[in-house]
Amino acid sequence: MTIIDSVRTYIKTFPGLRDYVEQIARIDLDGLAEDTTCYAIEVTPGNPVLRKYLDGSAVKQFLFVFASRELTAEDVQKVDCYAFYEAFEEWLDAQSRAEILPDLGENREAMDIRALTSGYVFNKEHETSQYQIQCRLKYLERI
Repeated sequence: MTIIDSVRTYIKTFPGLRDYVEQIARIDLDGLAEDTTCYAIEVTPGNPVLRKYLDGSAVKQFLFVFASRELTAEDVQKVDCYAFYEAFEEWLDAQSRAEILPDLGENREAMDIRALTSGYVFNKEHETSQYQIQCRLKYLERI
């Protein structure tokens, strides 16, 4: 299993997605669909290696953005979008503290998954807005 597949499977367990049952099966990779209330995980650039050990193993990071497209709305709906991302950030933090982390398969062990930013509007178009939150999965890769 790839790391991005593991992260997508993990994010699908976020209770806040239950409000959008039809989208749970659809978390796109590297780009949002034009539909509203859709989700995507986008890989972001960064040095993957945080620490190397003499035995060849390493502590690595997988940087990504979790994003959604929402209708451009009134302030009340905007507050709901920000509340969704705030809940997602708190969920990641609680999952890490409880050591409920993504299953990365053989030779990889998740250590921590966190939001690096709060949710924010990344791109606003006439009828829709893209909200996103930047995240990091830290893991140990054994050789």
